[in-house]
Amino acid sequence: MKKPKVSLSFFLLVFFVPLFLSVPGLSQEPEPSDYLYWTNHSNVIGKACLDLGEFYPFFIQELPGPVGIAINEKYIYWANFSYYLGTTIGRANLDGTGTKLDFISGCSRPWGVAVDDTYIYWTNIEPYNQIGRANLDGTNANQSFIQLGWPARGVISRGDYIYWTNYSGNSIGRANLDGSDVNEFWIISCTHNPHCIAFTESHIYWTNYDTGSIGRANIDGTGAEFWLDLGLTQPVGIAIKGDSLFWGEHGAGNIGWAKLDKSSFNKYWITGYGGTCIAITPERSKRYTFEGFFSPIDNIPTVNKANAGQTIPVKWRLTDKNGLPISDPASFSSIKSSPVNCATYVGDPINYVDEPAAGSSGLQYLGDGWWQYNWKTSKAYKGQCRTMKLTLDDHSEHTASFSFK
Repeated sequence: MKKPKVSLSFFLLVFFVPLFLSVPGLSQEPEPSDYLYWTNHSNVIGKACLDLGEFYPFFIQELPGPVGIAINEKYIYWANFSYYLGTTIGRANLDGTGTKLDFISGCSRPWGVAVDDTYIYWTNIEPYNQIGRANLDGTNANQSFIQLGWPARGVISRGDYIYWTNYSGNSIGRANLDGSDVNEFWIISCTHNPHCIAFTESHIYWTNYDTGSIGRANIDGTGAEFWLDLGLTQPVGIAIKGDSLFWGEHGAGNIGWAKLDKSSFNKYWITGYGGTCIAITPERSKRYTFEGFFSPIDNIPTVNKANAGQTIPVKWRLTDKNGLPISDPASFSSIKSSPVNCATYVGDPINYVDEPAAGSSGLQYLGDGWWQYNWKTSKAYKGQCRTMKLTLDDHSEHTASFSFK
């Protein structure tokens, strides 16, 4: 059996050699739905899987200067800064479809974006110095939800508070979720043109654009320090997953990471594709425990050999958190496939197509949590390599690799 080799060299007009390496210690169980998204200078949003090596540097294209980016379990949100001319917040589905550039309009040079269970937040920088807020469906947008004295960049909602960076005021601000008790100088130490913020249970972290460092303070704002100084070039975005912290370098076009205990780091995890702001798929309360795929399909990294046009039984088992079998057909969302490069097994996610079932067999429940979908492959797949993706209604994705003859 051939094994796919992850190689991120593309025949593109770029001036860096792209590099993508797995990050140690991210989780006990690597999840296919753990993705990092980023915005860059080329008016695109990129996407990379943290554990499996999938890499899509041009995931969503032709955007008007995207900067701040946020993710929830359904959507990607970003600020359309458009070189100081932007007025909107954009939104797309997690698979990159359904792009809506003017999901929220009437903004003024929007930069940072955040999302929680109830609202979307964004920063309007000069001349208005505001934090805006809207419902998750984009309604009831309030551009001046919080009026500031200093222009803000990054914004984040966590617990009972909203936090933001005052990049020219060299501080980090905080307010109550209802917009009251505004403190623009909540943290004023070790904040040199701060841009974006991330949290663990015990600490707050931020990027210092001017000094090329990462700052850190206790969760109550005390004990501010220059936590990590690797000589970064204009770090902007920051995100945390497991015991690893990620950053995006605006000046160098790189995305790097470091372990939170500082035992290891990689400044060049992804190079040459920007990384202005970054976001990671949020932790979710998983509804299902997935087992699969089962024979005749072998799991990644094995490449399955198949004849184009044949029917392939896709088998899996689902249980809940208590180990009880899932029998509800609503647990199934779709089976899709996409063509990929046969040397790298990398492809463009916008090329995923729905895959039909053979005859009238459709989705079948076999009992005790076991499911089967008889995938009727197309004869047109002859000579192609493809990734098959099963999506469940908890938004988890499970993939397998195929080579058709």
